[in-house]
Amino acid sequence: LVFKFKGNQQLYAVHVYEVTRWTGEAQETEEMEPRWWPSDKFPFEHMWPDDELWCPLLFQTRCEFFTGFAAFPPYEPGTRVVLGHRFAE
Repeated sequence: LVFKFKGNQQLYAVHVYEVTRWTGEAQETEEMEPRWWPSDKFPFEHMWPDDELWCPLLFQTRCEFFTGFAAFPPYEPGTRVVLGHRFAE
């Protein structure tokens, strides 16, 4: 996935992985506190606004690979706007 913010030339590349087995405990980071959610009850209202657009490719279609792009207005915490997007298998 590639993300861009209006007014910023940098592109942000993100890789999404599905993990079905692991050992140990999930660790909190500066950006994320691990929590488990059923795939049909994700708290999208607390996530980046594009997550609701690409998560179905991961959880509903179960496709092995997908690509995508989303453009946002200049970063401002709490903004829930996607200027444009394209996500596909």
